[in-house]
Amino acid sequence: MEMPMKLFCVSSIIAFALSAPQGTRDESRSSTTQVPILNQINQVNDDGSYTFGYEAGDGTFKVETRDPRGNITGRYGYVDPEGYLKVVDYAAGTNTGFNAKANHIPVSPFPLPVPFGDSTGADLSFTSFVEVPQV
Repeated sequence: MEMPMKLFCVSSIIAFALSAPQGTRDESRSSTTQVPILNQINQVNDDGSYTFGYEAGDGTFKVETRDPRGNITGRYGYVDPEGYLKVVDYAAGTNTGFNAKANHIPVSPFPLPVPFGDSTGADLSFTSFVEVPQV
């Protein structure tokens, strides 16, 4: 009696696996369409500053610049599923943190905290928060 039950279970599992829909994978997502790069820049300077960027044939782009002090500014864009170009401007710095601005990014109704490097004259450097051992 036990062998027919095992046979029934194994047969059921095989039948279930074979009855699963075949080829229902979204073929548009599984294939990759190459997008041509129309323009490209890649400049690295001895002082640590750089500028890089690209513009692609599908409307996407990115440009980023870093100055010698480490502050970064940039802009990128992409085409959303409805076909609209979305553009984001951003900046990042040691005194400002990361900030992004775009028409499609929601803005907080609450006031933002004062960033590091405010005009109060307080020492907000890393060493003011961490005890640095003397060598």
